[in-house]
Amino acid sequence: MTDLVLSWRLKACKHWRWVPGMLAWCEDDTVTHRVTRVSQSGYPFGCLPDEGVRVWELSADSLPDLNDPATLGCLLELVRQAWDDPDITPRRYAGLRPNSWIVHHGSRCAVGDSEREALVAALEAAP
Repeated sequence: MTDLVLSWRLKACKHWRWVPGMLAWCEDDTVTHRVTRVSQSGYPFGCLPDEGVRVWELSADSLPDLNDPATLGCLLELVRQAWDDPDITPRRYAGLRPNSWIVHHGSRCAVGDSEREALVAALEAAP
């Protein structure tokens, strides 16, 4: 599954929210911005990663960059909060498909072809 599709799936989750530290890809100017803060209404404010000074409100169409390690860490924390389980950890799992990933919580699990896909699936499945 493409990262673009995963990003749109992620933003559609009821537990989705922007978190400072995430990298946002802004389609309108085709660059990424590091989220520095989030407004009360949930809109992200960010800056260019190499500038870090000028901060502005990002487009509502901004998508999380799931190739960014900090964004994946923030996504993992969102999954842990949504499931109220601080021990959730994605793992490689060869039982279903070679090189697949699994996020396990009790008797429920989410599976994906990549770590980021499994995390998105876990957030989608959260109660």
